[in-house]
Parts: sequence; C-alpha cells; structure tokens
Amino acid sequence: MARSTPKLWSSVSLCVRLTRKELEIQAELLDQWLCLARSLPLSITMTYDPEEASPPLVLINGSHSIFSFPQPGLRPLSLIWVVFQTSNHLTYLLQDTGDKLPFSTTFCDAPKLRTVTIGYEHIDVEFPYHQLEELIFWGYSDSASFAFLNKCRNLTFCSIRALASSWTKPKGGQFMFVNLPKLVTLEIICRNSGWLLSYFSAPALESITVPLKGPTEIEAFLSFLTRSNVALKRLSLVDHIPQKEEPLLKMFDALPHLTHLELDELRHAAGLHDWLPSRTFFDYLRTPNTTSGDSGLALPRLISFKYRGRFHNSENDGVDVDALEKMLLAR
Repeated sequence: MARSTPKLWSSVSLCVRLTRKELEIQAELLDQWLCLARSLPLSITMTYDPEEASPPLVLINGSHSIFSFPQPGLRPLSLIWVVFQTSNHLTYLLQDTGDKLPFSTTFCDAPKLRTVTIGYEHIDVEFPYHQLEELIFWGYSDSASFAFLNKCRNLTFCSIRALASSWTKPKGGQFMFVNLPKLVTLEIICRNSGWLLSYFSAPALESITVPLKGPTEIEAFLSFLTRSNVALKRLSLVDHIPQKEEPLLKMFDALPHLTHLELDELRHAAGLHDWLPSRTFFDYLRTPNTTSGDSGLALPRLISFKYRGRFHNSENDGVDVDALEKMLLAR
C-alpha cells in the first residue's frame, strides 16, 4: 500500500503506536505517500492504539496537506502541525527536544512552501530556505539560531519570539551577522532582546516591533537603522518602553519618516507597568522639532498614534486625555 496511491483516494487513516521505532516507520510511509500524491488534496488522519495512555489526535485537511502528530510526554494541547508539499505554510513545534521526526527530505521538496513557524529545537530540519518569505521563529540566542536566520535571505516578514530570558545575550557570545535584504517587517517579541539588532541588517525594512528598555537598546536600535540605511515608517514599542523620556524623544527626532507609532505597555509581563507618559512626552508631539524639518513638528509625517497603557498613576497624576485627543487631531 505504501508504494501506491490510487487516483480516487481522498483520505488515508493510520493507526499507530507511540513507540519510537513504529513512529519512524509511519513517518517513512508518509514520506512515500506524499511523494506520490503531491498534487492531490490528500487528507491523512493519524490516530493511536486505544491501549496507549496518550489521547488521540485527529488531523483535518482541505486543499492544503496538513498533518498533526502528538508526541509522548506532551500535554494534550501541545501539538505539532506539519504542512507538506501541496501547502505554502508549515508549522513545526515541539516541546520535548528529544522528539524529532524524520521529515527533512519532505520539507526540502516542497515547491510551494513560503511560510514557516519553527522552534529552535528543530532548526536542523532542512528547508528550501531560498523560497521562504515569512518566518516565525521561537528560539534561543546561540550561534545556531543566527546561522539559521541567515539562511533565510529572501524573507519579507520575520518574527522572533521567545520566553522572558530566551534571548538574553550570553556573556562572551560570538554570533554570525544576519543580513536580510528583502525584509520589510521585523518583530522581536521577547524581553531582554534589544541587543539583537546589533547583529542585523535589513535595508528594505519599513516596520519594526521591538522592546527597548533603556539607552543601550535605543543606541543599538538607531545603529541598526543607520547600518541598514532605511527610512522607517512604522514603529511599535512593546513590553518595555524606556523610563527616561529624554533618550526616547531623541530617538523620535531621528525618525522623520515615521507614519505609524505604537506604544504598548499592556503586554508587559504580569501586568507590571514601568512607564507612564508625562505631559512632557505628549507636549513633544506638538513642539517644533528643528531636526525633522517639513511641517516644523516632531514626527512630521505621523498619521497614526496608538498608546496602550496607563494615563494616570496611583496619585492620579498624569495626562488630560481630552486635551491629548484634541492636540493629536489638530496635527
């Protein structure tokens, strides 16, 4: 059966055991089926021997081939989703670093694959890197992570996500410089990660989401923009916004092409807010800025401003929201 795929088949159902040997055998059979059925909207459902303690998982498929495999030791909702040749999107996430499935050859032969979500534990899986346009990477800061990112040189969207300490810079770490010449949007959604920009260049960048905790991160951010030689249009500061406003406002002075600005303190871990906008901060938006030219205003091209966070502290000291709204509408 593994070496034939009748043209009238629309689905295949497998019942497997969760032993390593048998799981690898099923993976090999799947590889053979997929190679023979690349153009079919084939649906494959993998269920498990009822004697197994782990709950079964059902895979559904439409015009894209989507595959799901639970792993031993994972919680019921911790799943792997794998999309093969006839699809343009692959998500490959595991929590147990010891569980690796042998699908690398299948991923290499995926001509329509454009979008990948992957965890650090599986960056040794081979992909058609030159095809990838969108990448969501859950990872850790080591040389292998940077080497993986540097292979994906045709990305237009890249999102780096991790737990709180995952991208903390290791002492004495030496990393490969990452150049992404076609990257338009970069998201760094993890704390303690502002230093990452010291190792990136993205000359086509228009939009960035990043936490900036203080002057050191701001300096790395501005150096990144200078090195990339970009006129940034969209900036979102999430989780961390510098508590001292002076370096923050100087940073805005260096962004005369910015059209969209978002400050989001609501994402901060455990609901702890480090930053409260002062009247000085909002006065900046209506104060002439000699470095930006154009209209004589700070951020002269700004057409969208979003702030998610507090307007008042426990002493009720803060900003008059009505006055702020009128000021922004008058720009």
